[in-house]
Amino acid sequence: IIALKSCLKNISADKIQTVLIPQLGDLMKDSSFNVRAGLAVSLCSICTAIKKEVAIAKLLPLLVDLLKDEHHEVKMGVLAGIQPVANFIGPEFITSSMLMSFSNLMKDQKWRVRNAVLDLLGNLAKEFGKDFYAKNIEQIFLQFLTDAVAAVRDTGIAKVELLANTFKADWVLKVYLPRAIEAFNKDKQGYLYLSLIHISEPTRPLYISYAVFCLKKKKKKK
Repeated sequence: IIALKSCLKNISADKIQTVLIPQLGDLMKDSSFNVRAGLAVSLCSICTAIKKEVAIAKLLPLLVDLLKDEHHEVKMGVLAGIQPVANFIGPEFITSSMLMSFSNLMKDQKWRVRNAVLDLLGNLAKEFGKDFYAKNIEQIFLQFLTDAVAAVRDTGIAKVELLANTFKADWVLKVYLPRAIEAFNKDKQGYLYLSLIHISEPTRPLYISYAVFCLKKKKKKK
């Protein structure tokens, strides 16, 4: 597994498809989480070394299965290497099963897993655009607003800044901020208050800062 990634450049795509990929099933079932975590990293490299349609049909289902692994190191192995896979495949990377995995992982007990998913979703939104974000990942992404861990909320705010700079202020006002306000009204733990106070920094425009000020004021009255 360790040597596989460095050897891929010397193996033809046909050999990978006909010889290597059929052997991966047994490694998926290995009792050692270290082996499965190593496989997760290698699978991401294999995806970009073969034809896109083969990667979608043969390897994306394996990556989804690894995202369901009981050990967080295996999940982190996938999440650490999956961005180049998404860039290689394009929007077709987001299958219904992949979306379900991301949604479940945003509820994972390990905050580092949630943080890694959030980072990935923000990057995917920037890469594939506003329509892709709205259709596929908005509801999953916005879960960061009420996450109990500050580091996850900070990552979310950083990704909002990234998207605000890409999609511009109109997106913040008409798309992001209304969703944040809706979540704010349902928030019972106060985590969203801690997130919203940072929104004026990445977005900058005065009217957005004022909107955030109003939300803070409303929260204090409660």
